[in-house]
Amino acid sequence: MTEEQSGEDLFKANEFPEGLQGVYTMPTINEPILLYEGSLDIDQGERKVSGPGSITFRWLPVPAPRFQIEHSASKNDLALGYALLSVRGAIMASKAIVDNSRLDISGTKKSWEASGWFSTLETGKGKGTELTSVIFHVPNFVDFLGSPIRERGKQQVRMARAVFEGEGWRVVLDALSTTNEKFLAQLKGNGGYAITHVGRFERVNGESFNTEAARDFMGSLCYFLSFCRGMWIAPVLPVGFDSKGTRAWEEWRDWTIDRFLSVNRWINEFSTESFSGAFPGFLSRSMDKTWGEPIRLSLWWYMESNKRAGGHEGSMILAQSAFELLAWTLLVEDHRILSADGFEKLPASDKLRLLLSHCKIPLAVPVHLIELQKLSKKHNWADGPHAITEMRNSLTHPKPKKRSRVLDAEPIAVFEAWSLSIWYLELVLLWLFEYKGSYTNLLRRGCTSQEAVELVPWRTCSAASL
Repeated sequence: MTEEQSGEDLFKANEFPEGLQGVYTMPTINEPILLYEGSLDIDQGERKVSGPGSITFRWLPVPAPRFQIEHSASKNDLALGYALLSVRGAIMASKAIVDNSRLDISGTKKSWEASGWFSTLETGKGKGTELTSVIFHVPNFVDFLGSPIRERGKQQVRMARAVFEGEGWRVVLDALSTTNEKFLAQLKGNGGYAITHVGRFERVNGESFNTEAARDFMGSLCYFLSFCRGMWIAPVLPVGFDSKGTRAWEEWRDWTIDRFLSVNRWINEFSTESFSGAFPGFLSRSMDKTWGEPIRLSLWWYMESNKRAGGHEGSMILAQSAFELLAWTLLVEDHRILSADGFEKLPASDKLRLLLSHCKIPLAVPVHLIELQKLSKKHNWADGPHAITEMRNSLTHPKPKKRSRVLDAEPIAVFEAWSLSIWYLELVLLWLFEYKGSYTNLLRRGCTSQEAVELVPWRTCSAASL
């Protein structure tokens, strides 16, 4: 989708901005990234060793930075378990885990090798470092049709950039030239990890910001990009630059990142309006005292449910947890439409019905869900909220008669009920983010990706007919 075009009759390439370059690259899928080579110190209290070593960001078995050190102590002075890792140039020592230690007798003299992993380590100028921009790397993201950028050293233009702003921050996100259909098909078949995009964030007014602000913003960016992708991804290996363009700060840490999965995603991949339209509202809500925690928790439940982490049945339960939390926050805490006691007395279906109605989301079981419509008619379920809450109740209550509603249902009906839960949750979140653009309707299966793109229901006049 990141189309390339060339020729003076189409573009004057120099008129377009140059694509972002990553600080770190990985030519092949799952390839480790070398971050550091040099002296390392491991401290376990009475046990201390020093020696040459390296730090590498490894994707498997889980994405995390790992260290390796070689030392020539007369005996193995390291135990498996907790330690402090010190690196030349690091702001402070990092808590680490030594998970392997062995004698290496392959050389002319024996030496010990130890390795392990750590959660986070910062390098740079220390506390109070002021930055003007941060470059970050995004693995396993979705391809999209963006604004034009030119390839460094080439007279070629790719439609590969998204720019979005919120709360005084600006984010530029570029697809790499290697992120094409062939590469993504390989990544999908492999089910692994690869950096597909590079981004940069900065303050819109050009002012500097400290490393703490950078870390906080990256946390928000992780949730937003994951919501766009429909699974967990993260802005990994950030590198901060100061006003002189000097590399002034880095953070090496572990992130929750999913292997490449084919999952539902709401964004319109044929435009960048999904990013620019949803990001301001997302960032505003996530920074709000009332909404910050509920939004993060609901996004966590959304991601896990969208991946079918508990199968279709268990994933419906996860989505219902998000509905309950969002309904409480909106109707009781924020708008004060209901009292706490009144909310608790409502059936789950009425809570969801009120939430969806407030967000201008249609209640009827959509016409695309034929088997769920049949099941709803069989059990006299009034609408979509009634259907999915009754199916959730059938899973969580022990009576055989209730369990049979799901266990005896056609698998496609259960799949459709899960799909409806995800659709509702996506739309509620988009309404909360004040999004007014187009999205990909996951319920419209059997049509092309472009045919599935439509305006959000609160922007259409015929929402009730969906």
